[in-house]
Amino acid sequence: WLQKLLWNKPPHDRTLQDYVEAMQEMLRQLQWIQVQRKEDFSVRINCVITDGSQLFGMRYSNQSFAPAPSLYWSEGQIRVQEDEAFVDAGASKRCVLIASEKMDQRSHWHEVPENHFVLIRQDLGVSVQPIGDEFLWG
Repeated sequence: WLQKLLWNKPPHDRTLQDYVEAMQEMLRQLQWIQVQRKEDFSVRINCVITDGSQLFGMRYSNQSFAPAPSLYWSEGQIRVQEDEAFVDAGASKRCVLIASEKMDQRSHWHEVPENHFVLIRQDLGVSVQPIGDEFLWG
């Protein structure tokens, strides 16, 4: 699946949709392996990929009894306190963070729903989209 992502387009031409399609192709390959081996196995994925100007995140589990690892996103203004980075919601310098856990207890963290992608464009626009029912096997 990385070959599909990396070899089809040069990095400066890749879109967030290219990341979505590459991860969907990886899930198709995992489904194929499961069918070929006639085995039932859980797939749980929590990942974030960047090309330096946009971010792609994925929270996934193929089985309802094995929930996906957590994934959160937050937007606002960044501040640094004692060598730790935090986000203050609503300020002049915008930023977006993705983390596996909330970095503080403020209310501005959004949980990425299970079996969804979170896409952060270069302009810091955030969208969340479902992975697709065809990828929920098991």
